[in-house]
Amino acid sequence: EMDKMRQDTHAAYVQAKSDLETGLAGVRKALGVLREYYGGGAEASAAGAAMIQNGADLGEMMRQPAAPEKHSKATGAGQSIIGILE
Repeated sequence: EMDKMRQDTHAAYVQAKSDLETGLAGVRKALGVLREYYGGGAEASAAGAAMIQNGADLGEMMRQPAAPEKHSKATGAGQSIIGILE
C-alpha cells in the first residue's frame, strides 16, 4: 500500500514539475520580449524593423499608416511589469 501511495505521489510530482517548467519558460520568454521592447537602444529598433514587410507584391493596399506623433514607450510601466514578473 505504501508503494502505491509513493507511486501516486511521484506521478503527481512529475505532472506538477512539468507544468511549472512550462510556466517558467513562458515567463522567461515574456521577460525577454518586455526587456527587448522597453529596453530601447539599437536592439529594440532592429527588432521593430524586422517586423516590417518589404515585399513588392504587397502593393499599395498593405501600406502602414503613419505612426502617431505622441506615441512613446511607457518605460516606467515596463519596468514595473518586469519587476513583478521577476
